[in-house]
Amino acid sequence: MSCDLPMFPTLVSQLQVLLPQIETKLTTGLLCDLLWSDPDKDITGWSENDRGVSFTFGPDVVSRFLQKHDMDLICRAHQASWPLKRFPRSKADSQVVEDGYEFFAKRQLVTLFSAPNYCGEVS
Repeated sequence: MSCDLPMFPTLVSQLQVLLPQIETKLTTGLLCDLLWSDPDKDITGWSENDRGVSFTFGPDVVSRFLQKHDMDLICRAHQASWPLKRFPRSKADSQVVEDGYEFFAKRQLVTLFSAPNYCGEVS
């Protein structure tokens, strides 16, 4: 079952008010890092994020985390709808993949994208 958010104008209206507040007020701390950190295959360890908040992390960070916590896979989500593809604010915002998911760090992390082909706008 799927639903189209415009069917819920109250929810959409509330999200339009809430999301900019989260993005502008949440600039440091654990929740910020959980929401805004991004994988980067070209780095080792941690680096500043192009978004201006949080960090990017390399494959080595994923491997160490999984080993330390006796886990096999990290699953994360990323908003990837067509406006971000057309007007990316950063390299991370332009991450859109056709299948709706992308593996990282030798398949130890998977990113699920929220709208991989929204209304046929993204190829």
